[in-house]
Amino acid sequence: MKICIAGAGLAGSLLYYFLKNFGFNVDVYDPGIIRGCRSLNFVFQNKEERSLFKKVCKYLNVDINDYIVKEADLIINDKKVNKCYIINKTKFVENVLPRTLIIHREYKPMSSVMRAKVDGLGNLIKEYSSEDHGKDYKLIVDASGVSKVMQEKKFNDDIKTCQFIIRSFKKIDDYIIENISLAKGKPLLQYFWITPMVEDGTYHIGCSSYNMSYIEMKSKVLEYIKEVFGSGYDIVCNCNNVINGSLMRESRLGGIYKGRAIASIGEAGGLISLLGFGNVYAFISPFLLAKCINKYGIEDGIIRYKNLVSKTFSYLDERKIALKRCNILKVPKILKESLSISMSDCLELMMKSYLY
Repeated sequence: MKICIAGAGLAGSLLYYFLKNFGFNVDVYDPGIIRGCRSLNFVFQNKEERSLFKKVCKYLNVDINDYIVKEADLIINDKKVNKCYIINKTKFVENVLPRTLIIHREYKPMSSVMRAKVDGLGNLIKEYSSEDHGKDYKLIVDASGVSKVMQEKKFNDDIKTCQFIIRSFKKIDDYIIENISLAKGKPLLQYFWITPMVEDGTYHIGCSSYNMSYIEMKSKVLEYIKEVFGSGYDIVCNCNNVINGSLMRESRLGGIYKGRAIASIGEAGGLISLLGFGNVYAFISPFLLAKCINKYGIEDGIIRYKNLVSKTFSYLDERKIALKRCNILKVPKILKESLSISMSDCLELMMKSYLY
């Protein structure tokens, strides 16, 4: 029984490991050189998320301390919220699924193929037909993040990001999130961030925005870097990207489509917080999918997985919908609970989004 995973980032690599341990035959497709996309490290925001990572590491038979690089204070709008944990994602993903086991090309579920034939009069006729090159797979799992390769529709709620990796002699130990703002009618928050990386003196800096163009974002991030670090920094690299803003209910979390069993995990399934964070869901969703498939079989298992994830993480859609509708009763409460933002600051953010 063959299973295909489209995407070899954090979620896809973990799913591969779990399914192989259960005895399934698995192929993984990923055309990228850098796996896991937006950064070379990831952050757990509190002890509960760290505890989850610890449990997954125990299941993987690895030592959590091999991957936790440093602890940092999470600072949101100049206020210390809690401790967070910087994890070496590159090392973790490579150990779970070595790149030598990846099929290094994009998985395209439907590809147009030109065929030629000769009619009864000897005329050459060209015609196009759809050929599914994954017809041998019993299940295809979308772990492609924002690419969402298994979705027929693309949604316009994805948020743009502009990101830099820099080196500087200035030492910053905190994970900083600031300049948070709302975009009217959109499900994710806009903000600037600074994350200390694996290597001391190296930082991941960027912003997310619905309202600015990439050119404007690059200019703003460079101004932000100069404001924080002065002239004492070197740019290692920069890129533009997006974060999936789709709701879970818009995503193919699990089901039978055109006779094919399909499921989504991690960011591809809309499992993203208001700030675009998805690490904790990239850990738990492949574990849940693998357990359901192993216990109940593929078709029944993916339906159980879909129902379980939809129920367990229903708050993600509820929060995004409240943000999109700028619900004046729900948004302040959500931002206070999830980001420790005061009620007065929440109301100010909402007023600005209405006036934009």
